[in-house]
Order: sequence, then structure tokens, then C-alpha cells
Amino acid sequence: MRTFAPKGFESPEARLALAQKLCGKIDAYEASMLSDTDDGGLATSERWSRAQRTYDESFVPSSLQFLPGAKPYHVALLNPRIDGIVGAVCGGLAAARPYFVVSNSEPGPDSEILERALHDRLQKAGFERRVRDAGYQAALKGRGMLRVRYLAGEGLRIDAFDAEDCVVYPTYCESLSAASVVGHRFILRRGELVARQEARTYFADVPVSGDDSRAVVNDEEDEPIICYDLVAKVGDRSYRVTLNRKDAVLLDIEPYGLATPWYFAPAFRCDVGQFWPRRSIADRLMEAQTLYNDAFTLLVLGSAAAAFPSVAVSGFVGQESTTSTGIGHFLFFRGNPQFTPIPSGFRGEALSWIAANIERIADSVSRFGQLGLGTPLRAGATATEANALVMGQQAGVSEYAATFALELERMANHAAELILRHEGLGVRSPKRLLSTCRFELNGKSLANSPQAIQQKIGLFLQGAQALGLQTVPADKAVNGGAAMQALLNALDLPVSTAKILISNDELLANLRSVQSGLAATNPERGAPSDPPGPRLDELGVGADLPPAG
Repeated sequence: MRTFAPKGFESPEARLALAQKLCGKIDAYEASMLSDTDDGGLATSERWSRAQRTYDESFVPSSLQFLPGAKPYHVALLNPRIDGIVGAVCGGLAAARPYFVVSNSEPGPDSEILERALHDRLQKAGFERRVRDAGYQAALKGRGMLRVRYLAGEGLRIDAFDAEDCVVYPTYCESLSAASVVGHRFILRRGELVARQEARTYFADVPVSGDDSRAVVNDEEDEPIICYDLVAKVGDRSYRVTLNRKDAVLLDIEPYGLATPWYFAPAFRCDVGQFWPRRSIADRLMEAQTLYNDAFTLLVLGSAAAAFPSVAVSGFVGQESTTSTGIGHFLFFRGNPQFTPIPSGFRGEALSWIAANIERIADSVSRFGQLGLGTPLRAGATATEANALVMGQQAGVSEYAATFALELERMANHAAELILRHEGLGVRSPKRLLSTCRFELNGKSLANSPQAIQQKIGLFLQGAQALGLQTVPADKAVNGGAAMQALLNALDLPVSTAKILISNDELLANLRSVQSGLAATNPERGAPSDPPGPRLDELGVGADLPPAG
């Protein structure tokens, strides 16, 4: 049995009381997510599910249920815009090198060391992928949820969670640091949970029950146990709690030693007075997606009705009062039948116009339009119109990136604290360094994108070359090396810039070593020669040079 429990929770009764209190808060959170409904009567969690199923194309929003036998078509309007926004924003945030710029009010080498270490650890932890995971959750459900931990033997770790598995209580808190309970739901196998109890990782004096309906699994050890990993405030202290929801018991509790929760929830848009935004980007596009599906469905069905109209037949003897026909069917009648086609009167021009206008409305709502999706502009579009579309989309992406970056910059501060706490990095005063540093996401502005940096450096070098000393003070010179370093960072090459740019001292040292090696392998006439060195394709000789000629 686990032998350690924080002060005040040594007894099973105290832990049971805390577990029941936390379960009550989870119940209250779920009830609040079901009570906040829109005009259509859908609760927040139901809107999340609808957006996810629409994006997955497992649900087709349509208002044509009144047409008997009509199966609506799903024509993607929401999907490409969600993909485009996540790609433009999250791709830009993760493409900059380094990810975060560390600026210090007290200049020194420590901030540069921290900046390099932070980028390296985040890159190894999969920062780029996790930012995209959070971006999709934010676009579909308002916010993405990330957790940053430091694990022994692994280092920095970033986890991403589905918004529907998260708990933030109370929901009127605008930030996670103000919430009393923050965490996520996860599932453990019964066998794994029992093994942790036997290993004294979890308390062994608590009951364990899973899904005993056998609707999910047939093996008792594989029964799913719904658990919660929470950071909970109790009084003036915070604890990390592992909770078995069904049995309302604590599996584990330990003091939480950090100032803020290790959860971070970036969003593209924030609302005042509550944590979860009232409507996500996908939810705002849902009406347009419904109309788009209806327009194309009516266009297909109406065109089919016009191509194959109903026919009234009289003057024949048949077995049935009505007969269905198809292409290439032969019908046999007795008597002298008379055929009268019933015209449909369908005109599809209006639907085509409506579909085009729905696309423009979706562009305005999502602030991500045709140019970002690779869709050609309409015939006759002017350069002024194209420029306006470009500027509008850039403004939308910049606003999304600036809002999304707020939580990521807070996450960088948290990650830097973990790195300094566990690795040190040779910094003399980690607390002072963190208190004087500011973390800014390098890619949150379009002006910091690789293409923009390359263009800026090119224009700068062209101007310096053209104007010469008229733009540079007499005692100054253009630092081409620094400009080249920035350009290489912007290019994001698959190799370290240190392998491309080499200092003069290092170059001279390499030349001296090469010269001394040549002198050793080419002795004076009459002196004994050394045995030939290893070939280039052998191990351990990467510094050797190929023979001349």
C-alpha cells in the first residue's frame, strides 16, 4: 500500500471526503456545459460534438429533412477553412527559429543559453505537432488543451487533450490559474490500475470497479476505469490528484510544487467572463455549411428531376397503378397508352449564385478566404480586389496568431522554469533570470516568417550595397555574418547553422591540423614513412580530407 500522503490526508476518511468534493465539482462543471445552450437548443458540449463530427464527415448538417427520401450531400466548406487557419497560424508559429525569443531586462549570456535550451527541449518534445493538435481543438471547440511536464529520464514532455475530456471549474474563470480544479479525463485498464496499487504507486485501500456490463470487453483485467488527473486547490495549497470517478475515491495525491497549473489552453478567440469561448470558428461556420450542403443537394436533385421528369400514362392495362422507370428500361403495355411528361420547372442558376455567395460569407466569417485555400479568383477580378483579399486575410491570421500565442508564451515561461529546475544549465540565479526574462513567440507575426525575414535581409543588403557609406556611419560596417546567420535561421535548413558558418579561428585550426597531417604522411626523402591512414568510408575518420586529384 502507498505509505505516503500529504499532511491532512493521511486518513482514508480525509481522502474520501476530498474525492467526493472533487466529484461534485466535476458534476457541476458537466452540468454547466449542458446548461449553456444556443438558439437551437444545443449545449456547449453538443456543439463541440457536432463540429467534430462535421469535420470528420460523419455528420451532414442539412435542413432538407422535410423532403421524403432525399439524402443530403456533404460538400466541404468548413474543412478547408479549418485546415487553412490551423496551417497558416500554427505552421507559422512553429516554423520560426528559435520558437521563442528570450529578452532580458538585464542583458547577459544566461538568456541566450536559456533561449537555445528552450528551443532544443521543446523541439524534442514535439512542439510543432502539439501546437497543431491544440490548433485543431481550438478551431473546432474553442480551446486546445496542452500539458507540459518534466519526466525523469525523458525530459520535457508535451501532452495534448481533447477539449471534451477536460475539466475547468468554475467555468466563469477566464484563466486556468484562477480555477480551483483543472485537469483531464483518461482511461486505465483495470489490470494496470491494480498493478499500480501493488507497486504502491496508488493507494491500495480503495475499491476499484470498472465497466462490468461486458459491453466493451470480456476480460476483467481489460475493464476501462474512468479516472481524472487534476490540479486542485485545497485551501491555500495546490495538489495533484488522481481520482477514480465511478467509485469517488482518490488513487493518489501529492503536493503540487509549481506556482501555476501545468495546463495551457490556447484559443483563436477569447470571450470575457468565461473560460470556454461561446462559439468556435467551426461553430460559426456551421450555418454556412448547412446552407452549402442544401444548395448542392437541391442542385443535384433538381437537375435529376429535370432530366428524368415524371410521366403521366393513360389508356393502358397494367398490373400496378404506377410504374418506376430508369435509363434503358423496356416497358410493355396492353392497349393504346398516352404519355404526358410532367415538367419540373427547375432552374439551377439561382443555386449556383447562392453557393458562390455562401463561400464569400464563409470567407468573411472565418477571416480566411480563397487565396489561402488556393482557389482561383472569379473571372474579371481586379488587382485591387486581390490585394484587398490578401490584406484582409493577413490581418485575420495575424489576429488569430496573436491571441493563440498568449497561452504558448505562458507555456514557454513554465517550460523554462522546469528546465532550469531540473537541468540548471549553469545559470547562477535561475529565479532572478526568470523574473527578468520575457518570452515572445517568434512566429506570431507575419513579419517574422521565414519568407518575410529573407525579403527584409535582401532589401537591407541591396540598400547597403547601393547607398554605401551614406547609410552607415564612418565608424561602422555592415555585419554580413550576422545577416547571414539570421537568413540561415529563417531558411530552417535540416542541418545546424554551426555546420555551415564557421569562425575564422576554427577554420585556421582545421587548416593547421590538415597541414600537420600532410607533413606526417609526406616525410622528407630518406625518412621512414608512416603507415597509410584509414579511408574516408571507415568509421571515426570524418575529419579526414580526400586525396588531391
